[in-house]
Amino acid sequence: MMGIPQPMIRVAAVALVALALTPALWVLASNRDIPQFGTYQDDGLFLIGAKSLSEHQGYRISNLPGEPFQTKYQPLHALVLAAIWSINGNFPANLWLVSIYQAVVLVSFIALSGLLFRSFRFSPLESAALCAFLALSPWIIYWATVPFSDYLFAALVAATFLLLNRADANHRLFLAAGITAAAACMTKSAGLLILPAVLVGSFRRRDWRSAGVFLIPVLPAIVGWTLWTNGHRELSDQPILWYYTDYIGAFLKNGGLRALPDIFPHNIVSIMTASGSVVLHNLPDTMPGRFLCILVLAAMVTGAVRIVKRTGLIEYPVFCLLLALTLSVWNFSPSVRLMLPMLPLLAIGLYLEGGVLAQLIRRSLQGPSLEKNAFGNRVAAYMILAGMVVGCLYGIRQNSIFIARQIPALLQQSRESTARSREVFRWCRASLPSSAVVLASDDTLVYLYTGLKSVRPVPNSVAFYTNDHAGMLANFTHLDQVTRAFGITHILISPGDYETEFEAGDRQRILRLLVDNPKHKTIYSAGGFTVLEIEAPGVSVGFVP
Repeated sequence: MMGIPQPMIRVAAVALVALALTPALWVLASNRDIPQFGTYQDDGLFLIGAKSLSEHQGYRISNLPGEPFQTKYQPLHALVLAAIWSINGNFPANLWLVSIYQAVVLVSFIALSGLLFRSFRFSPLESAALCAFLALSPWIIYWATVPFSDYLFAALVAATFLLLNRADANHRLFLAAGITAAAACMTKSAGLLILPAVLVGSFRRRDWRSAGVFLIPVLPAIVGWTLWTNGHRELSDQPILWYYTDYIGAFLKNGGLRALPDIFPHNIVSIMTASGSVVLHNLPDTMPGRFLCILVLAAMVTGAVRIVKRTGLIEYPVFCLLLALTLSVWNFSPSVRLMLPMLPLLAIGLYLEGGVLAQLIRRSLQGPSLEKNAFGNRVAAYMILAGMVVGCLYGIRQNSIFIARQIPALLQQSRESTARSREVFRWCRASLPSSAVVLASDDTLVYLYTGLKSVRPVPNSVAFYTNDHAGMLANFTHLDQVTRAFGITHILISPGDYETEFEAGDRQRILRLLVDNPKHKTIYSAGGFTVLEIEAPGVSVGFVP
């Protein structure tokens, strides 16, 4: 790059990032109706909390009977959605505004990742190339089509460590990093992991004054949210309510500690496969691909070591390590979206290890021809180089097909499914009493489309790790307890219910328990949807007033 003016290099870097973002922005713009909305529930719960906030009802889970406070999800993402709801409170017409917000946080995450790369002393073009790798990753694009809090969180994490990397002894930057870290803590529970990562860096530098400045905005955010949740959380012996309101409580009460020997190996494999799928969307689908996933994860680890040795900046790698450890013991299988804050480190690791491999190939090709084994080394180098080129071209082709064809196809399937669901939602709104409480997998959509209270029969996720079928089915085999706790009057069964969570035999048993119960009367059946009325609904004895 000698002789090229720095402004031109920076312009080229920005242009490369902008070009790489084009496919993601095209996908988001083409699906601004957010066809997958509600499929994964979290996004619906955030929007319900936002609706409650915008209507000055507090931060509540309004779809549940009794409308308990939302003490599980931190409120910053919901506050942004509340502002959107205040602009347009007409659901689902307001989803196009949500999609704009989602595009903004995606671009912010990529841009801040680029600045984070620069803070680790990568050149503008190197940083732009690493950003392009992230922006063109199919699963990063796919998950961006759903308005989770993960992208806002990942952007705030990148901003925090960018500021810390540049702070040196500048207390203003430490304070700014503390503010962004506080925002991250108010976006997701994983934001708490920033705190020990910063303390490790402060201990390493023996710089406690800067750490104190950093903690000024962070500690009030953590303490304030903790006190608020402890003061507003509903006390109940109902496992479904634990799921809705309490991360740690649900984990402990459902036997998460006892299940750690089963959870840990399963989640380690999930982290490995998710890491590989960032590079190639279907890499974990074959045995050779799963081996390459191990190499990708190893590259992230060795890259973290290299970047610490190269820069002395340890905070961000420590945070990624803590996040990986947390994901490995939690009762939820890690995915690309949950690993999003770690992915800049994954890009760094792949780039640095790729550079090491390139140096080895160059040495083998440029070594003296009379050197012992020189011919064999060159043949091996050419074979590795050819394999890398073929692999890169194959990966680019496969990922391009996935982005251009398969993601739109998946979203179109969701759009058609939602369109079919709206028919039964319209029927429910017109036919069921306003006091009805519906048991439904699409609980958030039932509430947002009909205004009726709704409950999802969430299974004990720990039971899936321990292969405890009785635990998996407990909410259905003891359905009378669930109906009494929440005052459930109706059950909505949709065509795809319980397919992804349960094995075929368990799903068939669930459907029999729901449909064949003599207390359940079919009052609607069309298009694969069934609405059951519970003829003698139990009286609520739980948290419902």
